[in-house]
Amino acid sequence: MQGVEIQHLLVVDPARGYEFVGLPHPPKDPTCFSELVAVLGPGREVDPAGPPLRAPGHVVHRVRGPVAGYSSSVPQELAPLVSAALQQERGGPIPAARAPWCRQGWSAETAAWVDEVLEQRGAHRTGRSTVLKSWGLSHVERIPTSEGISYLKASSALFAHESATTAWLAGLAPALVPGVLAVDEARACMLMNALPPAEPALTVEQERVATCTAMAQLQVAVAGRDEELRATGAPERGLASTGRELADMLRTGITAGQLDVPRHRELEEGMDRALALLDELAACGLPDVLVVCLAIS
Repeated sequence: MQGVEIQHLLVVDPARGYEFVGLPHPPKDPTCFSELVAVLGPGREVDPAGPPLRAPGHVVHRVRGPVAGYSSSVPQELAPLVSAALQQERGGPIPAARAPWCRQGWSAETAAWVDEVLEQRGAHRTGRSTVLKSWGLSHVERIPTSEGISYLKASSALFAHESATTAWLAGLAPALVPGVLAVDEARACMLMNALPPAEPALTVEQERVATCTAMAQLQVAVAGRDEELRATGAPERGLASTGRELADMLRTGITAGQLDVPRHRELEEGMDRALALLDELAACGLPDVLVVCLAIS
């Protein structure tokens, strides 16, 4: 069928080569790591290795980990991409925009930090971590511990302040924001408690109302605390400046591989027009909160 891309999973092992596996169907959300690697079966421990690779009609999602031996044949048009990915894992140059959590050594070093934090609390892991979401902007893991479920979140440079800001917000509104157990500023990551379970059997409309109510309560909690918020490292982000930051993010490749070539080109071509419209809206003099609400709607 025209327009449907064939999906593959590439497992790269710097020592033993690679494993090339066809995906039975496109992932509903390519940033959902657990869904993406389910084809490998239980027990396989793999890490993100970079954004998807693309060739006309093909998408290759790549991970790092031990190969199982069996590998499907690599289509000829994908061979250069697979070879380049393997060379990167064997010490070749890596793009500067590559997310830290996609680089060798990050997972092991961060896991050691998590274990140290838990040990200081008199706790320990009770099972393997599960990578829930991983892409250019963030990386999230669920970690079972003797104190319950914890979550590890790492953020890109665009949101490097998120850990400190979240810890501050949790102190103001503990019922709305997960408690932060520890922050690693060097890695821009944090270890958090899980929020209490949501009320069961909520309708979609009830969930929306509950979410909007919580956001309003959080807004009230931080009102008048601008200087405290700035002290966490949170940048001033008006509508126009935020639009340009997101445009720069696209140009530097953080979203590379998430869109096919025609859609990526279409997005780039429309970028200047979109930024001009954002400038017009920002010049209207509306309060920032109202501007954000208009932009979201």
